[in-house]
This record gives sequence, structure tokens and C-alpha cells, in this order.
Amino acid sequence: MLPIYERIGSLCKLNGTSINKMMIAIAPEDAKSPRDMYNGWRRRNTYPRADEAVKIANYLGVSVEYLVTGNDSDDGRDFYCKYKNYENLLAYFPKLNNSDLKVIENALKSMSK
Repeated sequence: MLPIYERIGSLCKLNGTSINKMMIAIAPEDAKSPRDMYNGWRRRNTYPRADEAVKIANYLGVSVEYLVTGNDSDDGRDFYCKYKNYENLLAYFPKLNNSDLKVIENALKSMSK
């Protein structure tokens, strides 16, 4: 099982953001040293507080359970295992403009109905 700090780093990369941006977003009161909080978890191999874990999970679009354990209880499969097939598609998203992203979002919504 990956340490939580590695999972956070992987999720940030998957979401096209940086650890620093995520930490600023979830801990604005600590914005002058957001990376220090993350580095503290990494150095001590500890977990964020529960309220921080909830904010991180929400920001990264995963459950707290996945953030902490690497598994989702809905079917027990690893998040990356479920979505690995789409990784190549996700690589294109940062290159798209907002208009193109909206077209894709609407197409996906339409297909899922």
C-alpha cells in the first residue's frame, strides 16, 4: 500500500495540479508555508488530520477512504485500477481550452444517460 503522501502526489498529478496549489486551496490559513504541512506528513510518515483529509479528498475528487487506504468500498478495487484505461485520455485534457472541455463534458453527460 502506498503511503498517503505518495497517493496525494499521484492524485495531484492525475488532476493536473501541484501539491503546492492543492495545499494552498485546502489550507489558506497556512498559505505562507502550505508545502511544509505536506512535507511534515512525508517526513514523519503520518496522516493529515481528519478535517484536512476531508478537504484533500474533496479537492482531488476521491473519497476519504480512498485517500487513506487506496481502496473504495463500492467494489474494493483500487482507484487507478478502475480508471487506468482512461489515463491516456486524461493526458490530453490539460491541452484543451475551456470551450473544448465543455463540449466533452456535455458529450459525456449525454452518453451516460
